[in-house]
Amino acid sequence: MMRVLVVDGNLAIQEILFDILTMSGQKAGTVGSIDDAEKCLLRFKPEAIFLDAGLCGDDRSFLDTVDRDLADCPPKIFMLTRDEAQESIEADGCIRKPFKSTDILEVISTLEGKEKEILVKELIDSLKSPPAPENDDERSIG
Repeated sequence: MMRVLVVDGNLAIQEILFDILTMSGQKAGTVGSIDDAEKCLLRFKPEAIFLDAGLCGDDRSFLDTVDRDLADCPPKIFMLTRDEAQESIEADGCIRKPFKSTDILEVISTLEGKEKEILVKELIDSLKSPPAPENDDERSIG
């Protein structure tokens, strides 16, 4: 299980990514702004970050904060982009919006070192028998 932070101002995208990530066995947290993301970095210590490139623009301050605060174990950063221009920001990968759940699962499978097909099968199996709900809400960590 990996800790994955979703940083996107669109609540619907946060919820979709949260669902995909948690159903694939990850611990997901979502925030809607760069400020909230910076506040939770040290507490949540994500191993991967899905970041809306539109929140950064050409400003690298968040990426610099990640480099500084998580220098001992830097997370992989995947930009959620709308067009080619936003892909110029340095990251470990880009996911074009609108994305499919398989796009997200492909990234997770790569990070976990699993084959995407195995991860998809595990996800489908988990949908057939959903886990019991937990008492605490992990969705918002900001």
